[in-house]
Amino acid sequence: MNRKTETLLLAEIAPRLRAAIPKTIPMVGPEDPEELLQDGLAIAIGLLQSVQRSGKKVSAGNIAHYAILALRSGRRSTGIRKNDVLAPACQLNGHARVQSMDEPLRNDEDGDEPLTLHDYNFSTSHEARPAGESFNP
Repeated sequence: MNRKTETLLLAEIAPRLRAAIPKTIPMVGPEDPEELLQDGLAIAIGLLQSVQRSGKKVSAGNIAHYAILALRSGRRSTGIRKNDVLAPACQLNGHARVQSMDEPLRNDEDGDEPLTLHDYNFSTSHEARPAGESFNP
């Protein structure tokens, strides 16, 4: 990366991303604005390299705009995977959601502890079954 590209990235694109990310990008899972800023800068570098290879001239605003659009759609610097349940794009599209193993499955009103996914998975394993019963998941 040359000095001109570095200056453009740090002086013009980064402040635009820093201002726009908390307002426009939905946070999925453990993401935070600083992590998304880093992903946005990595995406912007890729866009700048593509533009330089093609010999076109673009403004810092255009690069920041397209980096924000990519982040908003769930794309991250590591790529986009809509079939990975932990990927932001999959969760943003509503195809999957992450649920805690300790979240109650239903609310028992009889005073017992609520049944959790962790308890259910343990109770269906072969270890929790009596010796004569076969395991059929």
